[in-house]
Amino acid sequence: MWTKELFGTEKPIIALLHLDPLPGDPDFCGSLDTVIEHASCDVKALQEGGVDGVLIANEFSFPMTYVSHAETLMAMACVIGAIKKDIHVPFGTNVVMNPEETIRMAKAVGASFGRSAFAGARVMVDRVKPLAVCGVCGESFSPFSLYASCPKCGSYKTRLVSGQEFRLASLIVETDKE
Repeated sequence: MWTKELFGTEKPIIALLHLDPLPGDPDFCGSLDTVIEHASCDVKALQEGGVDGVLIANEFSFPMTYVSHAETLMAMACVIGAIKKDIHVPFGTNVVMNPEETIRMAKAVGASFGRSAFAGARVMVDRVKPLAVCGVCGESFSPFSLYASCPKCGSYKTRLVSGQEFRLASLIVETDKE
């Protein structure tokens, strides 16, 4: 699983680092150095707390819109660039409500992953027939429920070996922009 490869664990703890309001945001404090200082302190504290990864987001960029202002993006990249030396775990980006800019930001700052709201996305699912194995007699069978008994010996000591996983095979982002 990709999370184990990236974070070194199957179920990583990914902390969210909310940047202070950035230039152009109504509550911006007036000093990008202050925003950087706060972000640096936050990322150090999160890592000392034992997180496996950090997701850096502009959660306080109000109003939240599907179009991010250039000054917000530049300031966010500047802050991430300034604190990158303090980050010792995999990190990702989230340009709130803007999946395209999230991907661009991740690439620009060298992030390992990104997260965003992908509005208008369609999910197509290929169902995989579940397969279980009995721990008593070794019979393989297709269970009708998660807690099905073995059809051969009746034991409930069964283990689901496939049919519960989820894997994203591909992602195609279509935009109105040309």
